[in-house]
Amino acid sequence: MELRLLIVEDDRLIAEATSDYFTGKGWHVETTGDGIQALELLEVKRYHLVLLDVMIPGRDGFAVCRQIRKSCDVPIIFISAFIDARDIVKGFQMGCEDYITKPFIPEVVKARVGVHLKLSEATKDLSEINRRLQVSVDEQLQQMEQEKKSVLYALANVARENSCYEKTHLERMRKNCQ
Repeated sequence: MELRLLIVEDDRLIAEATSDYFTGKGWHVETTGDGIQALELLEVKRYHLVLLDVMIPGRDGFAVCRQIRKSCDVPIIFISAFIDARDIVKGFQMGCEDYITKPFIPEVVKARVGVHLKLSEATKDLSEINRRLQVSVDEQLQQMEQEKKSVLYALANVARENSCYEKTHLERMRKNCQ
């Protein structure tokens, strides 16, 4: 499976260097320098991860991140020159998985991308396991309900066979229990 990465960075040199780095590692990489165009790309294509700058034209990275969170669950890593703690906290509040400050070391970015891809895959696997488990539990509950009815019917029949009441009275009771 080819991994797809969207880089949203208005600094052409950083975008190209980051793109070249991940392309060299076998990724399919697309870049854009505009927040609105990034949202348009995300509407029509599926990416495994988004590297997102905070200061981009069209719409800032925080707004883009907030909009992405409304429509999909792709991991987002901010890469920004903003090093103020409030900006970093704001990034996490908007829904990003990580925040890397510029200048960055490509190997650090690669390592963090790897961690978030594994985490995203594990989350999807866990969701699928939970879905299958819920289906299994629902089936077992239906089976238990059917078995409970069968036991009640059997008890009603035993009561009818062993009682001194007339047969029509017990038949009415059995039908009422159903």
